[in-house]
Parts: sequence; C-alpha cells; structure tokens
Amino acid sequence: MLLLLLGTGVVAAAPEVRRSADRLVATGNSGEVAWTRTFGYRLFRPLVTLNRVFVTGVAGSLLALDRDSGRRLWRFETGDDWLYPPVLVGGRLVVVGRSSGLHGLSPADGREVWHLALPQEPTEGPVAGGDKVLQGLFSGDLLAVSPASGAVIWQTRLGSPPLHVAAAHGRVVTGGYDAMLRALSLEDGRLSWRVTLPARVALRPLLRKAHLVVATERPSLMLIDSRNGRVLDRLSVPREVLALETLKGDGMVVALRAGKKQQIGRVLVDRGPQGGQPGLRWRDSAPPQKEDSQ
Repeated sequence: MLLLLLGTGVVAAAPEVRRSADRLVATGNSGEVAWTRTFGYRLFRPLVTLNRVFVTGVAGSLLALDRDSGRRLWRFETGDDWLYPPVLVGGRLVVVGRSSGLHGLSPADGREVWHLALPQEPTEGPVAGGDKVLQGLFSGDLLAVSPASGAVIWQTRLGSPPLHVAAAHGRVVTGGYDAMLRALSLEDGRLSWRVTLPARVALRPLLRKAHLVVATERPSLMLIDSRNGRVLDRLSVPREVLALETLKGDGMVVALRAGKKQQIGRVLVDRGPQGGQPGLRWRDSAPPQKEDSQ
C-alpha cells in the first residue's frame, strides 16, 4: 500500500514542445501527444523554461502555458502586431515588440515590472548576455539593458543594424546587413575588433573562449579567433545552413537545407598536430552530399 501511495519513484519527463506555423504540439517520452494548441497567427520559436512555455508571434500577445498540460496561465498584451521571442535573464522575462519597446515581466504572473521605449524598431528579439539584456535597433545601435530595472547600461552605434547577436565569455559578437562581423566588450560596449566576411552572417554565431564559428549566407562555416577577429579556417558547405548547435568538446551539429527537410552533418574543430592552429573538418570523411541537379 505504501508503494502504491508513493509511486515507483520514476518521474515522467516534461513533454517536448514543437512548433509549426501556427501550432504547438507537446509529446511525451514515447512520442505520444500530450497536448496541442492552435493559434490564429504565425508563431515564433517558444521559450521553454521553468516548466512553462512562453509563446509569441505575429500578434501583440505573450502567452504563458503550463508545459505539462498546455493550459494558459497568463496573457500579456502590448497592442503590437509583432512580438519577438522573449528571454529570461536575472529572473526577469524580457520581450520586445515591433513598436511598443522592451517589457520586463514577472514570469510567475506576467506582471509588467518595467517598460523601456525604444527610439527605433528592433532588428530581432532580445538576447541574454550575462547579467544584461542586449537589444539591436534599426538605427544601428546595440543596447545593453538591466533586466532588473530596464535602465540602459550602455549603447553603441555600429556601422549597420545588428543581427544575430550572441554573447559569452565577456564578449558580444554581431552580424549586420553588411558583410561585417563585429565584437564588443560585454562590460562597456566598446568595439574590440571587426572583420569583413565573404557574405553576411546567416545565424547566431557559436562562441567559445578562444574562438567562434560563424555561418555565412554564401554558404560557408568560418572559424575565427574570438580575441582578435583573425580568420583561422573556412569550410564550404553544399547547402544553406539552417541551424548550428554545439556538441560536447569541440564539435557542432550543422543542419543543412535539403528540399523541405533538413540534412544533418557534424563538424569538429581540429586543433591540428601538436596543438597547432585549429581548423574545421567534417566528422565523417565527407560533407553531406549536394542535391542532384534537376
């Protein structure tokens, strides 16, 4: 009887939440559907954390759903026609609208703690950078904002509106509408270096302490020394890069476009003989194959 009351001690994992154009589907360990929700507008990538699913899209609403059941917990309205995906920094949920500015919310109940009006439309959603929130504007400015109060900590004018901003190890890197990659100090926003690439940055770079990996629109993968911007290696890829994800060690998973599907490859950062200059190589002997010409 005691065993029946206490259960077996096995706790079911929280369902995995996947997004389509206007729909969320949550599935359990065995692939069974736990819940679905359909929205009347296109969705952006949801933020799944704190056993909640925070949903935004081409609408002025931020919804918080229970991850296990899909039940709506709260709703925050801005009056926008577009809300970018939020970030959670310092216990504050931060979301930006296309015209309403930055909003700092309580993730528990959706209460607005602070609001920061922006002088220009944002280029993308906010990005977590240590104890700061980073926000790019079409004016070419990059802002670092306090998640606790919404105060602007620093503001740096760049040569192009920032896109695909990433931050780690005390450094911020950003692409733009030009073919330039820029690095700034996360502490004060000062420009550390910039380098011209063969094409525009296509995705948010992957930052390591000594190097970073950038996908360009040409397409290619580039290995860059994060301390000075020196290009260490370039690896051509057969198709558009759709996603980059890190692996343990010095590897990454690369998702490439294959018609309406994705093709997965794995790339390693090879440190070379006797700790020489690092380079990029496919984990297998050859990269994913190109599509047959029609």
